[in-house]
Amino acid sequence: MMAEREVHRRLAAVLAADVASYTRLMEDDTDGTVAAWQDAREDVIKPQVAEHSGTIVKLTGDGFLVEFPTVQAAVNCALAMQAGLAANSLKFRIGVNLGDIVDDGEDIHGEGVNVAARLEGLAEPGGICISGMVYDSIRNRIDAHFEDMGLQEVKNVSAPVQAYAVRAAAAAKPAETDATASEQMAIAVLPFDNLSGDPDQEYFSDGLTEDIITALSHWHSFSVIARNSTFQYKGQSPDIRQVAANLGVQYVLEGSVRKSGERVRITAQLIDGATGGHVWADKFDRKMDDFFELQDELTQIIAAKVEPEFAKAEQKRIARKPPGSLDAWDNYQRAFASLDELTKEGNLRAQELFRRAIEIDPNDSRPHSGLAYCLFRYSYDGYSDSQGIANEESVGHARRAVALDDGDAQAHEILAILLIHSNQLDSGIVEARRAVDINPNMAHAYIPLGNSLSLAGRPADGIPHLETANRLNPDDVRVYMYLELLAEAHLNNRDYDQAVVWARKAIERKRDFVHSHIILASALGNRGDLAEAAMALAECRRLHQNFIDQFPTLNFYRNPADKDHILNGLRQAGWTEDTGSTKSVKPSIAVLPFDNLSGDPEQEYFSDGITEDIITALSRIRQFDVLARNSTFTYKGEAVDIEAVAKELGVAYVLEGSVRKAGNRVRITAQLIDGETGNHIWAEKYDRELEDIFAVQDEITLTVVGAIEPEMSRVERERAKAKAPENLDAWDMVLQGWAITWDVETHGKTDGLKRAQDLFEQAITLDGKQSRAYSGLATCMVLLLTLGLAEDREVAFRSGLEAGRRSIELDREDDLAHTTLGSLFVAANQPEQGLAELEMAIALSPSSSWARFWLGAANICNGQPDAGIASLNKAIGLSPREQFVGPAMAWLAHAYMAKEEFEAVVEWTEKALRNPVTQIWGNINLVSALGQLDRIGDAEIAIKEMLRRRPDMNIKKIDSMINILDPKYRSALLAGLRKAGVEEDE
Repeated sequence: MMAEREVHRRLAAVLAADVASYTRLMEDDTDGTVAAWQDAREDVIKPQVAEHSGTIVKLTGDGFLVEFPTVQAAVNCALAMQAGLAANSLKFRIGVNLGDIVDDGEDIHGEGVNVAARLEGLAEPGGICISGMVYDSIRNRIDAHFEDMGLQEVKNVSAPVQAYAVRAAAAAKPAETDATASEQMAIAVLPFDNLSGDPDQEYFSDGLTEDIITALSHWHSFSVIARNSTFQYKGQSPDIRQVAANLGVQYVLEGSVRKSGERVRITAQLIDGATGGHVWADKFDRKMDDFFELQDELTQIIAAKVEPEFAKAEQKRIARKPPGSLDAWDNYQRAFASLDELTKEGNLRAQELFRRAIEIDPNDSRPHSGLAYCLFRYSYDGYSDSQGIANEESVGHARRAVALDDGDAQAHEILAILLIHSNQLDSGIVEARRAVDINPNMAHAYIPLGNSLSLAGRPADGIPHLETANRLNPDDVRVYMYLELLAEAHLNNRDYDQAVVWARKAIERKRDFVHSHIILASALGNRGDLAEAAMALAECRRLHQNFIDQFPTLNFYRNPADKDHILNGLRQAGWTEDTGSTKSVKPSIAVLPFDNLSGDPEQEYFSDGITEDIITALSRIRQFDVLARNSTFTYKGEAVDIEAVAKELGVAYVLEGSVRKAGNRVRITAQLIDGETGNHIWAEKYDRELEDIFAVQDEITLTVVGAIEPEMSRVERERAKAKAPENLDAWDMVLQGWAITWDVETHGKTDGLKRAQDLFEQAITLDGKQSRAYSGLATCMVLLLTLGLAEDREVAFRSGLEAGRRSIELDREDDLAHTTLGSLFVAANQPEQGLAELEMAIALSPSSSWARFWLGAANICNGQPDAGIASLNKAIGLSPREQFVGPAMAWLAHAYMAKEEFEAVVEWTEKALRNPVTQIWGNINLVSALGQLDRIGDAEIAIKEMLRRRPDMNIKKIDSMINILDPKYRSALLAGLRKAGVEEDE
């Protein structure tokens, strides 16, 4: 009697697979098919199933059935298997389902298996098809692309089954996606026509086509339609627009091969699938010495040329789309278009677009690597005041890109660049090699590889890689960088003739790139051409007085002798460490308050507002320093000696003027004066209708810039232009509100802030597009929080946050908007969130002492006292008469307390307390520092003064007020207070 078989029912993830066209393959080549099936089974299928914790239930003649513990494991295994089987001559179809199964101990049955088998039949050869239940379980957990196949009828299952095609992220076909996904562009490569008149030459044209398809598939900026889909058009002359529509692609590459004797001519054209217009076309004539070598060369060149042309076409297409309709891919492409402008403004705009793309699709590697490179270039191109080229944020985004898609060559390339500039040459070489291995046709990938080898003391090994980059993409907008690095590698290889040749080629491409002139000067100096070297050095100084600071690569040479070799060439050219000093030589200017000659004291706000706007506009010019408003407004209403003012403020130039307003007419006079001699450099008057006031402001600013730095570029001048508000009445209210905010002590803190807030709100009611009105409103909230006047801190913070964000939305390049939002986060004890906004503000307006003050405070609160000290010292230096210098000095005392430098704490708090607006923290720091120094008598006097100002001060109360994250600060402060004798509690 047979024993009854035990049956188990359970929910399981099932994978069913078979070989496409197996019967035909067996008929055509039995032995080869059996061997290929065996290779697939032993080399890919079994290892991948084991790796993903699956169980092979059965193997059939042409397929297999596997059970997995989770659907995620099943789909990951399916993707891994198809990737591993790509080189196999057999193409497998895979179906994955989650459903009820019946396990009888030998096999599994039931609806879960039936549906998996049906899905297998729906999959394309080499493809994967999953059920709706599987999709719901893994759609946000697996980096893959899903294509909705609709409802499918399944035998022996009553209801239709929802099906989805699954493709690895790198190989997905374009599909309609929701608004949060990246649109994946696609290209089809049609079979190149054989025009040789010899049918036997078909193999060459077909082979070239297949190799180009394979080469293009290495790029992650677009997907490539498989060979089988495009070869159906072989021998036809189809309408390209119809082909694009049928295949669902945006671009089509077609071409021809004509062979004559030992010569061959290949033509190629990239065509826009929507219009049928040519995007790019080229022809290549070669000798047919080595068939395979020629095929490899042409494949590499065509693939390298197609990608950048594809990118340009995409950028043009996306530029025509309205901003509100942009998806992650659109923002990514627009970002690179902005970055390729090679300006600071373009870089900042690119940063914003990359961040927007990441917000839309955080799992797309490309915007992360793009942002990493953008941040790197911001420092490398000299736009940032920070010392580090590769900062924590840029490296973090680069590593995130690699983690999201290890097969993305661009992600590895950019990580390599950042590692090199973090002085991690060996790691940089590894990443650069990985980029080249993934995509040998990407010109950019060869740059960090060649550069890192040169920096590591192996320039002879690096030069061929740099030459390959130039050969693959000689028309790249950044080719001047390729050429400069090639020149530098030859210089490092002590080949001065080649270094001079390539440096001059780099200069031809971009004359204002100082790195190329540095290499040229050093090569000429080392070669002994001292007259030419001196001329090259003079050009370096013309471009940037501190040009050595603009050449950070010097710090990354592994062998100090290589760095000294470059510097020695510069010394031969006439450079010395003294003339190459890092001390700032920027000219500085002070703008005195323009006199109100209107005879109406109520119009003071108008003349003050004009002065402030000119200061703001001038401060956006990087080539000189502008003293802040509050240092110059101390002279308001005084008849001053310009030479004395210039000496006191430490500036080279002084701008003064007057405003006479009568009805709708205004006359503005302005004079630029040499601070050393008192001589007028320039003077002008402007009579205008009031509606032209902003054009007048731009004219004054531009003329002053021309008088101070005639070499300043047109682009930099344009940056000084502010956006004119559309409603002058509202603008009047904004000016009045800011006048009160800047001098809140005079107007009474509570009443003054209430009046300013009312003015800003009235301005917004009249004109909701006034960015400065919103930033003024947010600043009122900042002052309520910092002065301890907020009735409800959370309400004040939320109000300020809403206004601050709206201000940035209206004008993203307004430094004051970013400063206000950053200061709000600091005031609300969220300094880490404020750092990015404050750094952006300084990038937009390097002379903003207000932004530097708050950045210093944010760094100190965030446990970075040294960075805080540097920023605060810069703020005080830019604006020594600033009314907030007292608080700045108090913040310096905080920093030195964290560093346990108590003498410095006493020095800065005593200075701070001479300023009437310094808050109680000045007294607290002084008491603690005196206690730490065992100056108990002085500490007792300081305690009395502290309690006079705030009778509620005790250790428990002070402990609750601390908003600086550094534990050293809290420990040192409280220990000093206890030693000084401060009461513990009430």
